[in-house]
Order: sequence, then C-alpha cells, then structure tokens
Amino acid sequence: SGALDFRPTAEKRLDSRFSATGYPIAIDAGSAPGVPSLKGTLAADGTASILQDGTLAVDATLTVRGATFGLSAFEPAFAYDMYRRALANVTNFDLAVRAVISPDRDVDVAVESDVDRVINAAVQKAVAEKIGEVRAEIRKYADSWIAEQKTAYSAEIGKFDSVSSKATSALSDIASGQKSVEAKRSELEARAKQLATGGATDAAKKASSSASSTVKKLF
Repeated sequence: SGALDFRPTAEKRLDSRFSATGYPIAIDAGSAPGVPSLKGTLAADGTASILQDGTLAVDATLTVRGATFGLSAFEPAFAYDMYRRALANVTNFDLAVRAVISPDRDVDVAVESDVDRVINAAVQKAVAEKIGEVRAEIRKYADSWIAEQKTAYSAEIGKFDSVSSKATSALSDIASGQKSVEAKRSELEARAKQLATGGATDAAKKASSSASSTVKKLF
C-alpha cells in the first residue's frame, strides 16, 4: 500500500509500505572454506519512498525463519565441529536493511543484524556442550582405569589384607602375652616379699631363743 504525490512541493513522490512472508531463500557459499550456505524462509516488512529529487530509499526488516546452514569440513577438526554445532543452533535471525539509490544510480546499503549475538550465544552453547563431553570422557577414562587397576592388583590386595590380618592377630597375641608376663612378675615379686618377711621373722626368733639360753647358763 502507498500514496503517490506529484505536487512540486511534495517531499515524497511515493510513500509506500510493503510486507511479504514465506519467501524461500537459498544462498550458496561456493567453495570458500568455513563459509556456510544458507536455506530458510524470509519475511520482510518495510517502507519504500521516492524523494522529490528521484532518490529511492528502502527501509526494511528482514526475518529469516527455519534457517539451516550447510558447512564443508575443514581443519582443525575440533574447530569445524564446534562451528557446525553453533550454526545448528541458529534457526532464526533478523536483519535491518536500509538501501538508498541516488538519481545517479549510486547505491548505498547499510545492514544491521542480531546474527552476531545469535551466533555468539550459539557458540557459547556449543562450547559448553563440548566441555561437558570432554569432562564425561575424562570421567569415563578415569573410572575405566581405576577398574583395570583394581582387577590387576586384586590378588596383591588380597595378600596384603591377609598379611595385615595376621600381623594384627600377632600383635594382639604379643600384647596378651605381655600382660600375662606382667601379672606373673607381680605375683613373683609379692611371693619374694612374703618369703623375705617370713625369713627375717624366723631369724629373729632363733636369735632371741639363743640369747635366752646363753643368759640361763650364766645364772
């Protein structure tokens, strides 16, 4: 829809608005390495104006939906894999386009897009997924290695457990024997004291008896 105004004082001879949806697009990247091809559906909404001097100005918002990117493999492989994953996460993006064509046929086109932001977010997601995969692989390898070591050294571990058990039992026996020895020694010491005390008493009695006999003989 639009309006035509051919009055000499009119700022715009043509002032129109347009919209279109469901337009299929296919952009081939050719053989350039790392440059993806693009397929999707385009929707456009904008204005077109013809100024008094004949300049054509077009302002449009272009929306690409259902985008799919094709990408040929390149080296290094991990960079290709991450780039491919990032592009796979980009399905929709917008473009703001302003095109100005002068009466002399000079063309000036300016394009603004959120595709950088969209791709950056997709790259971050792809990086996070890759890091998660690497962590999972490391954990898987570590678990496998530990299981292999357990299997390889299970017999040695069993022997160690057996020796450890025997050593613990032997230490217990030694401790028990030491207690018995201590008890026996205490018993012997008590007996020795008893014998020593008894012997001294007997000797005193004998000495007293001998002294009495001697005294009696004197008188």
